[in-house]
Amino acid sequence: MILIRPLMLRYQQGDEEAFERLFGKHFAAVVNFAFRFVHSRELAEDIAQEVFLKVHRARERYRLEAKFTTWLFVIARHCCLDVLRTQDYRVFSSIEPIHSDVGDAGGLEKDFPDSRREESMEQVIGAELAPRIQAALGMLPPRQRLALLLNAIHEFSLKEIAEVLSCSGSAVKDLLFRARRDLKEELIE
Repeated sequence: MILIRPLMLRYQQGDEEAFERLFGKHFAAVVNFAFRFVHSRELAEDIAQEVFLKVHRARERYRLEAKFTTWLFVIARHCCLDVLRTQDYRVFSSIEPIHSDVGDAGGLEKDFPDSRREESMEQVIGAELAPRIQAALGMLPPRQRLALLLNAIHEFSLKEIAEVLSCSGSAVKDLLFRARRDLKEELIE
């Protein structure tokens, strides 16, 4: 298995195939992340393309000290927030991932349902709750939603979330606490 950071370093040194591999490995994860903010597959794909264009343009500024996925999601966060700021756009988040035919799912295989399994009671209940959860996520402030999605869906550590959001670890804990509390209150109503 090829490590991610060396791929970015190889790309910095002019290896175009390394960029293609990074794109294939992470494109679906970035699209899924963006989709949870804009609730539009087309717009999420546009955002993901913009993210990788920015990765290309900023390749010389990447430093090995930063984990590539953290750096990538910082860029993705900025692109999502730019779209939300520049458009009169009502934010809706989704717990439903989108599917991409492009490369590997970026380690998010769990997001893609297995159609061979029979539906369990949890899946039926989950399907009924999904619209309510989606609406409740859409009501969260962007920073809370980002912290919650990075932690719960993408399994980022508190330190990684702090790097993506440019804040302290205690601020991330506070954001997660408030996001979970607000989500719970919204779902109880």
